[in-house]
Amino acid sequence: MEFRPLSPEIEWAQADPDSELFFPPVHGGGTLVFSVNRWPGELFTLWMPENVHAAGVHPLKVREGTWERDENRLVIRGQSLSNDGTALCAYVGEVQPAPRGLRLALRIRNLTSRPWSDPWVNICLKLAHAPSFDDPRLARTFVRFAGRWTPLAEKALLDHRNHYRIVLTELPCASMIEHLSAENIMTTERADHNLVAVSDPGGGRSVGVFSREAVVLVFNGSERVRCVHSNPRAVPYGVPPGGEATAESYLLFVDAPPASLADLVDLGFGTSRDRLEPDNHLT
Repeated sequence: MEFRPLSPEIEWAQADPDSELFFPPVHGGGTLVFSVNRWPGELFTLWMPENVHAAGVHPLKVREGTWERDENRLVIRGQSLSNDGTALCAYVGEVQPAPRGLRLALRIRNLTSRPWSDPWVNICLKLAHAPSFDDPRLARTFVRFAGRWTPLAEKALLDHRNHYRIVLTELPCASMIEHLSAENIMTTERADHNLVAVSDPGGGRSVGVFSREAVVLVFNGSERVRCVHSNPRAVPYGVPPGGEATAESYLLFVDAPPASLADLVDLGFGTSRDRLEPDNHLT
């Protein structure tokens, strides 16, 4: 892989499908690998979008292009497909430098003949190749419950080592439960913050995923994955045939403990909702 600068802090590469960094191996094109210059040896894999969902609409395949550099951002265009190959939605994804990390933005278009309700997006950050943030026991993976940032290991009632598990937020939606299944809810408590923060063993560095309107937090402890999600709802909540919706998330990389990362979010990081510019390439 050839790493290229995206910002003074972050370099990126398109993952080689033959590399163990590529994820998932059965899909094409959309996997990005990032390195943070001040954190040598840590590689972060982004799969965006893993898929796009709405009530009764759960695509099983993606048809993706490759990421392309467009001035100070990376752009990908693709479609989500049904199992028989029918295109259900088109999307444009963007990754842009942001303070202390990256802004992820997605614009989706409903290609079906019926209205969508409760659209949301699955965005995956894989930590399996970032040794300092590979946390298979969830002892350094922090979620806030009842105002307290808590290692998820203290709350988890289900084993996540070979399967994804979920934590409900304060804004869950029926289409998310429909797809991810209530059987995978790993704690009876709901998160009261949409940030997931993972610290290094010393607690001095943190990686975060955050969406202002997260419908669910997701964790998969499989050895080749070790991923975390703060999956965003797309707005508007109703999308007519041919209509569009947008979703937004952030990846954060800070030299601070998780509580300090949470303070940065609470001070206003990520509170703006810039809409993507119109794009004539969506079909």
